[in-house]
Amino acid sequence: MWAQTVRVGRSNLKSEETTILQAGQLWYLIQHLKKQHKQSETLIKKNFPLLIFANFRGFSGGLRDMFHEVLKFGSMIVDNLRTYKNPIVVYLPPYSELRGGAWVVLDPKINLNGLCEMFADPSSKGGVLEPTGTIEIKYKNQDLISTMHRLDPVLIQLEKTLNDPNICNVEHQKNHILSQISERENKLLPIFTQIAIKFADLHDTPVQMKHRKVIKEVIEWKNARSYFYYHFSRKIQELNIYKKLISSGVSKNLEHSSFLFQKWIFKQNDFDHKQFLDNKLFISYLLKKKIFKNGFKIYLFNLSLLLIKFLMK
Repeated sequence: MWAQTVRVGRSNLKSEETTILQAGQLWYLIQHLKKQHKQSETLIKKNFPLLIFANFRGFSGGLRDMFHEVLKFGSMIVDNLRTYKNPIVVYLPPYSELRGGAWVVLDPKINLNGLCEMFADPSSKGGVLEPTGTIEIKYKNQDLISTMHRLDPVLIQLEKTLNDPNICNVEHQKNHILSQISERENKLLPIFTQIAIKFADLHDTPVQMKHRKVIKEVIEWKNARSYFYYHFSRKIQELNIYKKLISSGVSKNLEHSSFLFQKWIFKQNDFDHKQFLDNKLFISYLLKKKIFKNGFKIYLFNLSLLLIKFLMK
């Protein structure tokens, strides 16, 4: 929960200062304006990389917010993320959630240059629909009842009794068994509903998100600071090399530059595949090369020239 304070209107003597309580983990109009201004003015102009700690369950869908075009300001965030020319990382902190329209806004596929990546803490959750909404669409009451009849031994026995030829012909016995089945279903329905919610919730875990290639890696909170330091260091330096290749006419776009760079780096005799997967080892490998003299920037320029000469052969 967070509070929004509405100040006294100077032109209206009857107005009073009021405090409006707002639900947490939702994007509101004021928050959109702040994020839009901060992102466009500070980050884009100064060419900074962007790190987003995501803990949002969607947009505020109230009538007042819709009247004030809350989705319009949300789309402005999408526009900036689409054309952002520096590395973007969306990280889900411990016990956070990313749901609904907020997921759509921060989806890594939005960026046209492929510079956006998503990471998550093991205790976070993510998905467009919440578990309760998922079972309402994909695991309805009729499906739950079918699961009960497949797993519950009491219902299985009652069905066998109901299908017995000696009993099904007797009307009052048949009605009695049907009432027992109905009573058993009503008793088990809340239990199976909770099981279904837990089952749907398991699909929103970081391990499952990584398996479906929605996020790049599962990073614990205690290791996040050092990991993202080396991650951003690598991405920024690689991006500088890619821009050199594009400006020299060797490559057409960032994707092609990435392919050429990987092709060159894997042909080095002293390079190991494990070094490419680990950001810290990869940067250490680059720094250990003997071609740089006066710092990493000079080295990157020389490395770009070597890569261009290699590709022009």
